[in-house]
Amino acid sequence: MLPLSYKKPFSAQVAGTVTNLVTGSNATLLTTMVYNTTAATAYVQVFNKAAASVTLGTTTPYAVLTVPASSGIGVDSGWHVNSGATGVSIACTTTRGGLTGATCDVFIIFD
Repeated sequence: MLPLSYKKPFSAQVAGTVTNLVTGSNATLLTTMVYNTTAATAYVQVFNKAAASVTLGTTTPYAVLTVPASSGIGVDSGWHVNSGATGVSIACTTTRGGLTGATCDVFIIFD
């Protein structure tokens, strides 16, 4: 494990049908915290592609986190997302693998 000073944070409100770029290269997602601001279950889709290469509802996510309505989750995953130089992106949707956007506050620590 690298010292905390080497860790990189990503923080954003992920909303609508926008796919957000976490990093433009390979990454190990160490900790992911998500708060679902909606009154229905939301799904955070993690992609091993740059945001511009993701088509919600078509591109298969690397992983999906289920977040219950109006609540939060925290995951210490240690996922190594090997994507070459293309990046790691996320989106928050109303269905698993879907394309309709939901609103989630996301905080990720990666290296």
